[in-house]
Amino acid sequence: MKYAMKLLSILIISLLFFFSAAPAMDQESAQKRIQALSAEITRHDYLYYVLGKPEISDQEYDQLFDELVRLEKEFPDLALPDSPTKRVGSELDNTFLQVPHAVPMLSLEKCYSLEELVAWTERTEEKAGEKLSFVAEEKIDGAAIELTYHKGMLVRASTRGNGQKGYDITDNARTVRTIPLKLKQPVSVTVRGEVFVRKSDFAKLTNKKGLNYDSPRNLAAGALRRKHSSEAAEIPLDIFVFEAVSDDMDDLANHADALAWLNKLGFKTNPNNRTFRNIHKLKAYIEEIGSRTEVLDYEIDGAVVKVNQRNIRKVLGHTERFPKWAIAYKFRSPENETVVQDIDVQIGRHGRVTPVAKLHPVRIGSASIARATLHNQDYINMLELAIGDTVKVSRRGKVIPAVEHVLEKNMAGNETWQMPIHCPACKTPLQREGKHHFCPNFDCPDQIRGRLIYFSKKMGIKYLGPKTIEMLISQKRIQHPEDIYTLTNEEMNRLRGFGEKKINAFMTSLEQSKTKPLQEVLAALGIRELGPRAIENLTEAGFDSVDKLLGADISTLTQVKGIGEITAQNILDGLNPQMRKTIKALRKSGLSFQTEPPAVLPGDTQKHD
Repeated sequence: MKYAMKLLSILIISLLFFFSAAPAMDQESAQKRIQALSAEITRHDYLYYVLGKPEISDQEYDQLFDELVRLEKEFPDLALPDSPTKRVGSELDNTFLQVPHAVPMLSLEKCYSLEELVAWTERTEEKAGEKLSFVAEEKIDGAAIELTYHKGMLVRASTRGNGQKGYDITDNARTVRTIPLKLKQPVSVTVRGEVFVRKSDFAKLTNKKGLNYDSPRNLAAGALRRKHSSEAAEIPLDIFVFEAVSDDMDDLANHADALAWLNKLGFKTNPNNRTFRNIHKLKAYIEEIGSRTEVLDYEIDGAVVKVNQRNIRKVLGHTERFPKWAIAYKFRSPENETVVQDIDVQIGRHGRVTPVAKLHPVRIGSASIARATLHNQDYINMLELAIGDTVKVSRRGKVIPAVEHVLEKNMAGNETWQMPIHCPACKTPLQREGKHHFCPNFDCPDQIRGRLIYFSKKMGIKYLGPKTIEMLISQKRIQHPEDIYTLTNEEMNRLRGFGEKKINAFMTSLEQSKTKPLQEVLAALGIRELGPRAIENLTEAGFDSVDKLLGADISTLTQVKGIGEITAQNILDGLNPQMRKTIKALRKSGLSFQTEPPAVLPGDTQKHD
């Protein structure tokens, strides 16, 4: 009787939560929510896939995505043409040439408990209409890569990118010793794998070189995007190949057979892969994988379970986001305890104010954590967090440092921390927009510095890093991007650490940056809402010159896919008088504002209708 009453109580609470958490929406409210979710998810895609600096955990991202999916099903006419549900991931930075993938590199459906995993295998067998076997693989925490071979020779390596196309990193991939340059058979095949740095190698490099990467994963991703292959060669990268896309594989019935075939061709696959027909044995093996994370010499953040039968995979198919024949089981985030020593605020280049906890350094996994974002005032209020509190800190997804909750309040009597009233950099009163605070002063020193650092990095200007920019700002020599192109040899010679060789390299790089296409210059200017995706949509819609953009209004911008009235207004606000002055001055300095020509693929020498 007690058990039945308990079940009834749980059911009632669940129903109340469902109806309170998901109230009915009218058309106007749904449209606003869909637009907001699409923008937020797109931003997180960019942070994760382009910059490698995610702000939220996988669980939090999935909650946003699931809500958007639900709303689009309820209001299908309101779904945006470039909705994140129709795409996978986002764009990488545009240092390298973009190339399309042979087959889209999809994400994986995720689960966080063994019960969910078992339920997925049972549903999959029900859909297939037969008993299946499954392959279990360790989910390597590295950087995804696609390798294309033509008649046995490596012709291209590319990053995951937005899933539809990535960036050509062939020269860097050739430096990875475990990637074969020539296969043992002259076959044409495209394979996917995960590039990683072993924990032991990461420890050695950190001790010797003092790398600015907090994890082996970030080091691997950074190495693949090095501008010079000689720099990539200095990093001991490794790879496990886990999948193949090829017409030559039709005679291979199972995924396990395909992995064995890849081994014979010379590829390195994970020796810990296992095939199971018994679901209980599969579950036990997943538990075993979780128990050995600390003894492995490479980072894993879960396990991947795939249907073994290749013909069944074709029957099951895929959604626009992930294949229906595979799932990722994610481990829970590791945690540790530490003390919040202080809370700083960072002013972004768009004026957004982010509180950051300064922590007594603590190790979580292979990383030392000394800082963690606190997101906004609402998050701090939820934690009731004060300086001096002892807190539980995690690395969400084994990547993002996060303060989870307060374990013990401070003894000094400090109360919950509050956002300052004025910007600490320029003393302008802060304004709140939604959950976040902003400094509205375009000339705020921190925003100026942020815009200059961002511009220099995106334009690939050598030796103009944060410290050099700080020196030039303090000398009142630069304030806006156009000022960079007026710097002289004599002025650079007066800076500490700049000799003739370094100055010549800087000046050469400065001249080379003038040849950057319109898309890259616009992205480097960091105009709000003008990210890589929006710029691509604009150029595809005919905005192939900066003059057309400067002459646009809300009515013309909203005709472009993915740009609504709010986004259009933000773009126009970003094209303020100072930004227009900057664009005019950059053109006068000789920067190219021409659109980038279409990519030419290896061996594609013919014109196509």
